[in-house]
Amino acid sequence: RFEHASGLIQVALTICCAYTCWILAEGVFEASGVLSTVSGALVLAKNMWPAVVHKDAMEHIWHMIEFAMNTIIFFLAGALTGKIETNRNIKIGDFWTLLLLWLVSALIRLVMLFGSKPLLDRMGTKTTWQDLLVMCWGGLRGAVGLALAVYLHTKAAELGIAPVDADRILFFMGGFACI
Repeated sequence: RFEHASGLIQVALTICCAYTCWILAEGVFEASGVLSTVSGALVLAKNMWPAVVHKDAMEHIWHMIEFAMNTIIFFLAGALTGKIETNRNIKIGDFWTLLLLWLVSALIRLVMLFGSKPLLDRMGTKTTWQDLLVMCWGGLRGAVGLALAVYLHTKAAELGIAPVDADRILFFMGGFACI
């Protein structure tokens, strides 16, 4: 019985930690809630695992939360990106710019990953060239980048970002996720 209650308390504390990171960053320090929450999660992941009572339950609950939030973020980003593509702020040249940006960033990631291969191999993480290609392809496709782009798009006026630039930022980030 004590272990069951401890597991529930631990899950509740991790959720409170995520929420507290967001509130403190956004409300008190006027910083990025997204990046603060990611940083808080990294600190928790590094330090809390030896004390977790029910590791499987913790992972299952957070995977469900991750799935729900990813669904919301990708849906919201897709809806906003679709909306900005119809308001004439996005020109045909922006599609070519998106493709060029994606190719350049993929090339930079590829060079960085292949340049890091000896270090990765020495650290004990043996990687094949196929692994490196998958890592290159998977870059900048996640919810964090989309959440930051959605945040910038919705707060553009407060942040002093022109509406056209906010539309382009969201378009490029949505395009990266789509490609």
